[in-house]
Amino acid sequence: MKEIYYFSIIILILCLIFIGCNPVIPEPEPEPELDYIKIEPQYAEIKAGDSIDLLVKGFSEDGQEVDLIEDKIFWSKCCPSGELDPSVGYITTFTSARSSSGVMHIYCDYEGLKDTGRVKIIGR
Repeated sequence: MKEIYYFSIIILILCLIFIGCNPVIPEPEPEPELDYIKIEPQYAEIKAGDSIDLLVKGFSEDGQEVDLIEDKIFWSKCCPSGELDPSVGYITTFTSARSSSGVMHIYCDYEGLKDTGRVKIIGR
């Protein structure tokens, strides 16, 4: 009878060693929640007729970068002078008109969150 008891204990120990005891699997860190977007650069100066690339990034409340969905990023500008291409996506290129001057406001909208970048156009 003792042999059966010891044999059962040995089998149980071997099962625990090879199978494991329900290991604790850590839960993944939750993705940080998007709090604001930011255009980079926020301010730049270019000559009339020149171009500049503008990029948008998303951030959480504590400043961690948060991924954005590219086809939900929309760019626009305040004045008809100059061009933005493309108007959707992470990066846009602003090209000023050859005859323009002053400060252009470039807007980015992502699911209701907005930011404004400024591009000062200086004469040639």
